[in-house]
Amino acid sequence: GRPLPYFRLAAARAAVEGGRPEDTIKWLAHLPDGDAAANLLRGRAEVALGQFDQARLRFGRVEKSGNAVLRAEARLSQIEAAVSSGQIQPPEALKRLDKLRYSWRGDHIEERALQLSYRLNSDKGDVSDALSAGATLLRFFDVSRQGPNFLPDLQAKLHEALDPARKIPLDKAAGLYWEYRDLSPSGAEGDLLVSRLAQRLQEAAMYSRAADLLEYQ
Repeated sequence: GRPLPYFRLAAARAAVEGGRPEDTIKWLAHLPDGDAAANLLRGRAEVALGQFDQARLRFGRVEKSGNAVLRAEARLSQIEAAVSSGQIQPPEALKRLDKLRYSWRGDHIEERALQLSYRLNSDKGDVSDALSAGATLLRFFDVSRQGPNFLPDLQAKLHEALDPARKIPLDKAAGLYWEYRDLSPSGAEGDLLVSRLAQRLQEAAMYSRAADLLEYQ
């Protein structure tokens, strides 16, 4: 017999998240057009296929008829579609993502929102906000889902924040290190990072902050 709707939806989600949107459309072919969960996945597949107008209509329908989880994912998918199609610029997208995360925390929806925030902030060179999004992904979600280059890239951003050439004010750079010190590499490389920052703080007569760093080290 035909697979049950639950298995069709699971297969369709796996297909769209695995980069096979055409398979998503096939898996959902026998589900009714009024099914909110199916429409959400159809919309995500249409975004991947570049059919942005059709996807927006589907997401709008999900926001009206879906449960709370589906409505939240539809809002996120709308943002992702608007970014992919160039309909909104990164600053507006980031505002919408922050608003979404303010009301929705702790599952695959927040994870996707953080992934997009991390990418957008990285692309526009905002090291501080990129570190914030990336560190949240690292601390609260499965790092293996973020790709093999995620942690090295995040650690490179911490190095970048501490680079005097970036001209980030020293007190802010020290604050960034302290907030994201769990990203610092271990061993000699991490020790060198702390020592250099502590030396800069001492040269600026910020002795107590230098002492805090050296005590932590």
